[in-house]
Amino acid sequence: MKKTITWTFVVLTGIILLYLWVGFFLPNPAMESWDTWYKYRIVLWLPRIIIPLLYCIILLMVFTKDRKLSQNIATLLGTFLILFLVAASLIYVNKSKTRSGYIKDQYHPYLQILPPTTADLNKASGKKAIRIFCLGGSTTAWKNSKNVGWPESLEKELRQFYHSDSIFVFNFGIPWYTTLHTLINFETNLRQHKPDVIIVMHNINDFLQNADFSYLSNGSFRQDYGHFL
Repeated sequence: MKKTITWTFVVLTGIILLYLWVGFFLPNPAMESWDTWYKYRIVLWLPRIIIPLLYCIILLMVFTKDRKLSQNIATLLGTFLILFLVAASLIYVNKSKTRSGYIKDQYHPYLQILPPTTADLNKASGKKAIRIFCLGGSTTAWKNSKNVGWPESLEKELRQFYHSDSIFVFNFGIPWYTTLHTLINFETNLRQHKPDVIIVMHNINDFLQNADFSYLSNGSFRQDYGHFL
């Protein structure tokens, strides 16, 4: 009977730890940005290494004939677990407060991610200025390794072609924005500035429901994005 209980404990513990171990090889991209997972990949590799070691220690504790050694290992693991839970709880609460404040300050009720500022439009206020607005998602917003995006390259090419420094191309793309985000942003924030030309590059984000995989959304998806209120 005692051996049955021991082996049951060993097998169930192994299944649980195996489940957790496999989970760290399959992170959910919706929980964190891909850049964050890549940058802090040590967060994933530590459990991948520690979980098998933990199971080996448990096996040693269960099957060792030295009862005193087993008790010492159990005490050490119990102490470590309590300290870990206390530390993790404190860190989680602290991070949650910081993150909640950040989300509250940076969150737009319809656009989710705040639209870009229009302060740079002041540099193109002259009568001869030709203002071109580039709208879209990450394929518009992001830049290459030299910190240059296609709107910046377009401005350079147009100025060279027309021999004019009065052509201004503004990058108003935001990562994860869909066509609907861009339409709302243009109608509420950009239209009043009366651009001379508008260039829109979109579509891939339209396959998604919202701009940032947000868990703040409530209710089923609505075409007018009202569920985010």
